[in-house]
Amino acid sequence: MKVSSEGLYCDPVFIINIFMSQNSHNSGRWEDLIYDEIIRRIEKIFNKKKRKRLIKTAESYLIDEMPAILLFFSSHSFLANKRVRGWFANPMNMHPLRFVYFTY
Repeated sequence: MKVSSEGLYCDPVFIINIFMSQNSHNSGRWEDLIYDEIIRRIEKIFNKKKRKRLIKTAESYLIDEMPAILLFFSSHSFLANKRVRGWFANPMNMHPLRFVYFTY
């Protein structure tokens, strides 16, 4: 299973949600009712501190159960030019070109 660290939105739940039993991207077919319940609880919590704590719990559970093995990290290379403005590296690796322009 190839899982990218870049989600469609900037939320760690996007990646850890993949390992839920009924997720169509769970190509390893790993199933764990306890993990599923942790993720369901995360999705219902809006308090940032409580949510972060539960996300850590889910991540620790994944590490303990080891349904997948991390083989590599992807990297990105960018060319830089002092004349280019409006382009910034970001965790989502998304770069709307409508904000990019050249200076002379």
